[in-house]
Amino acid sequence: MCIFYSFPTANGTLEKLAGYLIYRCRAFPELLPFAIFFVSEIIALISEDYYITLALMTPFTLLVCQRAGFSLVLGGMAANYGAVSGTNFVTSQSGVIFRDLMISAGVSENTVFVNATGIFASTLVSPLLVITAFVTSTALDREMKPEFYAAKEPTAFNAKQKATLLLMLLMVVLVFSLPLAQKAVPDSPMLLLIDSKLDMGLIASLFSIIAWMLKLGDCRHAMASVPWGTLILICGISMLISMTINAGAVTGLFSWLDDSVPALLVPVLFGVVAAVISFFSSTLAVVTPALFPLVPPIAPEAGLDPMILFIAIVVGAQSTSISPFSTGGCLIICS
Repeated sequence: MCIFYSFPTANGTLEKLAGYLIYRCRAFPELLPFAIFFVSEIIALISEDYYITLALMTPFTLLVCQRAGFSLVLGGMAANYGAVSGTNFVTSQSGVIFRDLMISAGVSENTVFVNATGIFASTLVSPLLVITAFVTSTALDREMKPEFYAAKEPTAFNAKQKATLLLMLLMVVLVFSLPLAQKAVPDSPMLLLIDSKLDMGLIASLFSIIAWMLKLGDCRHAMASVPWGTLILICGISMLISMTINAGAVTGLFSWLDDSVPALLVPVLFGVVAAVISFFSSTLAVVTPALFPLVPPIAPEAGLDPMILFIAIVVGAQSTSISPFSTGGCLIICS
């Protein structure tokens, strides 16, 4: 994705797209983060993939923020939160994984659907509260660049920019078409085979080669712009955290605290531990598989509804998914 996006960045396609969005929103700066959030949410609902959504959204979002003098932090948060919330929908990727993990932990299937709906609702409302608090407590109108309000309609795309824009649209259509086709024909062996062989990295690599063959940008610059050091750092940290969890550190921590923590603080404990682990690792691959199995035995002893603990884990974990040492934060840094 880093290689592919270096082409529309180098030839000015992304900058021109950002100019169009700034021109349309010049009278309503407060709506920019909400627009970013809901666009990211819709893309995540369609693509059903957090990483695809964030990889598609962040380069454009951060460029818009930079051009407008808008907070890069708030823009990155809005794109990240929208991607998180959309994929947490009951039938989306994260929602399905959460349901499977709850069933594996011994929760009945009827209760699982209610719990998954509660997780989605919580991760939809809590980011909007955070963004609203950020917007209302910050004088956005004083932070925006003066040229934001006097933005003029950008000039038309040139030939290279039109070709790049077409490639970007084709990539989005290709990413969206597979999950939509699987919903339409859920038992198709061919679609299942394609899904098992095709991923975002492969698609982006193929489109990067097409962009290079069409001479839409400098391929050497594209390769040099990839933050290899950051990617290797994230891989190493993820491996370290996985080893820690496999060694039983998290289970041991909860066993030690089980008798010493008041019942009302148990959800807080789950949320904080999930947030700390997610600061360095993936919510889906590491945090929820490690913590969800602990909920059924602990919830009755604390006199709590298991849904509260499931929500605490996911909200806690995804609140730090934008950490610079986590996968979401890595995608934003790479952008």
